[in-house]
Amino acid sequence: MPPLIENIRSTAFKLAVRYALFFALSTVAIFAITYQAAGRHLLDMFHASLSADTRELIALSTREDMAGLAEEIQERVSQGGANDDYYLLLSDDGQVLAGNLAPTEAFLGWREWERPIRPGSSEKDHLIGLGTKLPGATMVAAQSVIAMSETQQVILNTFAWGTLISILLGLAGGYAQSQGPVQRLREIAHTTRAIVEGRFDKRIPTGGSRDDLDRLSLDINRMLDRIQDLMQSLKQVSSDIAHDLRTPISRLRQGLDALQRRPGTVVETQAAIEAALKEVDIIIDTFDALLRIAQIEGGARRANFRRVDLSAILENLTAVYASVAEDRGHLFEVEIEKGCQLRGDRDLLTQLFANLIENALTHVPVPSTITVKLRRAGKELQCIVADEGPGIPEQEHDKVFRRLYRLERSRTTPGSGLGLSMVAAIADLHGAMVRLENNRPGLIVSVTFDGMGQTFDSSWPLMTIGRQGAQLPVG
Repeated sequence: MPPLIENIRSTAFKLAVRYALFFALSTVAIFAITYQAAGRHLLDMFHASLSADTRELIALSTREDMAGLAEEIQERVSQGGANDDYYLLLSDDGQVLAGNLAPTEAFLGWREWERPIRPGSSEKDHLIGLGTKLPGATMVAAQSVIAMSETQQVILNTFAWGTLISILLGLAGGYAQSQGPVQRLREIAHTTRAIVEGRFDKRIPTGGSRDDLDRLSLDINRMLDRIQDLMQSLKQVSSDIAHDLRTPISRLRQGLDALQRRPGTVVETQAAIEAALKEVDIIIDTFDALLRIAQIEGGARRANFRRVDLSAILENLTAVYASVAEDRGHLFEVEIEKGCQLRGDRDLLTQLFANLIENALTHVPVPSTITVKLRRAGKELQCIVADEGPGIPEQEHDKVFRRLYRLERSRTTPGSGLGLSMVAAIADLHGAMVRLENNRPGLIVSVTFDGMGQTFDSSWPLMTIGRQGAQLPVG
């Protein structure tokens, strides 16, 4: 599409046209009201002037005889030659006693009419006059309003040209102003087409003006960053599934193959079947966890959000795990502030903190101290699960929340590497921040919720590694 047509069809240009037309219509309405009011005011001035002039002449007629009145009128007519004042003093028998109007132009009351400026001329003069009956005569006093009409016509023409010029300037200004937004939208369209073609590294340039298009570009770029992260996560999940499920599937096949090639006793066959079922259960549990994480990340569980008591959830969990920790020889410390509430899914929040506590119980040596704390921090709620185990190396903090990711030392222990991925998904659903820190020795995992029910700024990066640990916004 040619740039000219594209600019004309742009929203910015259409808005400029609408504003220009609205301005023109508003100006026309204001001018029409002003024009009519000014015209009425001028006519009122003419009426007042003619009324005063007529009263003056009537007063003169009462003091003087008709001859004296005729002399006054004739003197006014003769002053200065051509002027805008017209008079007629006509006797009852039809004789013109004085004035510059024709006998046929005699009347009583107010009247507006046209007459030739000069005898035989095609140009017309517009008059307004007042006729009065006097004893034995009729007097008419009139004034020309053609000068007022000409002035009004000049004003009207000037206004019409001014309005036309304003509209043209508005259209030109709208076209000029639309070039910037159209160019920006062209860049956005070009970038999106490139992304559709597979260039996921492309981003929309921003102008730094902080206008609507800049904010839109930033939001689209954040969306693209998120999509790219999700795609990378999907690739990583595919790779991790192939890597982590290959072992149990291979063991399952080897066991079944051995059973097929060398049938044993009933006891041996039963043992082989039980081993195969355990491997199948591991695979099923892994896929169930992956599907559950996908469901949580899809936001479907957000419809179940209610006002829940986080303090009560942690009290119930710690009551259950305290006996488990004691049986294993650990010290279990609990500090839970009462009445900490937020909007969320009770079952998912229970699973989040159960995963964190179970991770601590699984990986710490005997004897160790495991600490669970819940406290208010301003408008936020902060829960901490700390242990004295081997911890997680700082360079791994940005990886442990990935699906199926496991530290090298943990690959020989039971588990699927989905526990912290589930934690991240649930925290993301609740708009919470997950933070990992070094406990020296051990690990501190803190989960921070906005107690007002709001979420954290989605513009935060997915993972930021700093000297204090890793932060997951999460979302």
